[in-house]
Amino acid sequence: MPGIYVAEDNKRFYPFGPMAAQVLGITGYDSGLTGVEKQYNQLLSGTRGNISFLTDAAGRQMPNSSEAYQPPRDGLTLQLTIDQKVQSIVERELDQAMLKYQAKDVIAIAMDPKTGEILAMGSRPTFQPDRYQEAEPEVYNRNLPIWMTYEPGSTFKIITLSAAIQEGKVNLKNESFYDPGYVEVGGARLRCWKKGGHGSQSFLEVVENSCNPGFVALGQRLGKEKLFEYIKNFGFGKRTGIDIGGEENGILFKLANVGPVELATTAFGQGVSVTPIQQITAVAAAINGGKLFKPHVAKAWVNPDTGETLQEIKPELVRQVISPETSKQVREALESVVAQGTGGQRVSGRLPGRRQDGDGAKGH
Repeated sequence: MPGIYVAEDNKRFYPFGPMAAQVLGITGYDSGLTGVEKQYNQLLSGTRGNISFLTDAAGRQMPNSSEAYQPPRDGLTLQLTIDQKVQSIVERELDQAMLKYQAKDVIAIAMDPKTGEILAMGSRPTFQPDRYQEAEPEVYNRNLPIWMTYEPGSTFKIITLSAAIQEGKVNLKNESFYDPGYVEVGGARLRCWKKGGHGSQSFLEVVENSCNPGFVALGQRLGKEKLFEYIKNFGFGKRTGIDIGGEENGILFKLANVGPVELATTAFGQGVSVTPIQQITAVAAAINGGKLFKPHVAKAWVNPDTGETLQEIKPELVRQVISPETSKQVREALESVVAQGTGGQRVSGRLPGRRQDGDGAKGH
């Protein structure tokens, strides 16, 4: 009909609503704009179909001319490492945390430590992917688990512990340490979170108690060169290479600028800046036998018509950071932190992970 034209349009349907919205990402008219949609746009897009034939100046097909039809071809199907059940639990906990703590941001990642596969990843605030224009641009453009940097606090002590055990600088069960509640370093007094300190304790109890002065001692035994060598070998200070765009590097002290105070604070997780994906990847290496894997969300490429697996994405080992024997000791020590120490839900009325008297913990 005169004045009536046909225009192409498309609409995405998200059966699980905002689940893993930042991971999946968003799409524009003809391409992915963020997340997995952008990272793997070329393989997901497929090719358009077309009909070609000869026409006159008015657009009418020429008599007796042939036409060629090229059918459209679907893009490949991408199977993710995301586990729907785990992701749904993460989504629920993110919502509850936002309500309970009136938080500005909440972040969660679940990883298989033996492979680097991301089982769940999410953050709040979030958005509806099919109505992303209604959200603030920073919400749908930034995937906080790989973009945000923060001071890791006591969770970083796992790295110092791993390095000290690997280098033979500590015997957890047969070596004692006295904590008066503080340590003097370079004219600065660095306090333990517990007023008055923990007194005499084994180094295993130093770990259980998340004792800052004890970890300062471990950092001093290692020295700045060796401690920062392990920090970098665990993947801090550079991108992990996860297959989602927008990842940040984190921030470390330059070795030339590390003095006694910087060495001490780094040993218990203050003064450094990491991303959540760096932290979970490093901790996975500390407890999985010492293997640092490259994190990833793509699991397999599948033929959309036949269901045949065309390519399976295998775990990618970056390096062996510590020995299996050291990793076993770290794993057992961390289990003891939960069973006996500050990793429980509540210890003496103190919520683990809250900053108290110089403890830089953001969470255990």
